[in-house]
Amino acid sequence: MTILEIVRLSAQDLGVGLLPLTTVALFMVLVALWIGRQGSTRASSTILCSYWLFLAAVETVKVVRLNVLDETIPNKASSPKYPASDQLLDNAVMVALYYIFFVFELFTIIKMREVNQPKPIILRDFQ
Repeated sequence: MTILEIVRLSAQDLGVGLLPLTTVALFMVLVALWIGRQGSTRASSTILCSYWLFLAAVETVKVVRLNVLDETIPNKASSPKYPASDQLLDNAVMVALYYIFFVFELFTIIKMREVNQPKPIILRDFQ
């Protein structure tokens, strides 16, 4: 989705800012997930959980600002190549994906905690 946004913003000559860095960071996260899933630790899942939450928060702010911009200046925020409604929809989809990834990592942390719980020792009376 970020690549789609970069292409659309470039076609409209609006500039892409730091979006390529987001794409590189997402690629690095996917590589880390691919390589390290067998040896996943609670620390790595916590880092990924905080990463997804951070991206979701940033994208949420971006979606709100795009919505406000579209309501304030409707003709300036839209163009034939990349309408404001498409831009808002693309970013809303990214927000939803980031929150889904966050919930998945949170679920992984909870499941790791359940697996690592020590079992109680049962004392038996020997006669």
